[in-house]
Amino acid sequence: MHRIKSIALGGFAAAMLLSFGGCPLIPSRTTNQGGGNILSAGAKIVGGQLTGLTPDEVQIVTDTVADVAGATDAPQVTDEQAQAAVDFLRANNLNSIDDLNSFIEQAANDPDSVVIPPSVMALLEAGGLPQFSESDLEDLDLEDLGLG
Repeated sequence: MHRIKSIALGGFAAAMLLSFGGCPLIPSRTTNQGGGNILSAGAKIVGGQLTGLTPDEVQIVTDTVADVAGATDAPQVTDEQAQAAVDFLRANNLNSIDDLNSFIEQAANDPDSVVIPPSVMALLEAGGLPQFSESDLEDLDLEDLGLG
């Protein structure tokens, strides 16, 4: 029993040190803009709370999608791109996958109805948005991501 308590206390101490000092195994690229993880991001996506995503969660989701799709050469989403994605979702009040589908249809019928935040415009003008080809997304299985 004493050994179990020692192991539990050691594990707790290690967790506390990592939370205060940061885990060296977690890239700082996905922990510097609001934090999160694939579980928190997935819960927001499935729960219709896309506007609640943090830029870090956007990066984590895009990294996971690229990994699942086997698109190892897909570009990583930068901090600026992730922030622009969050700004875009919020500016257009896109909370769910249904909202996104309706938005795409609306944008096709009335392009002037689309709100493009300054952060997105700056990236568009600088050519800073990632370019994905259809082949990058061909093997993507939404069920593997818990979305299908």
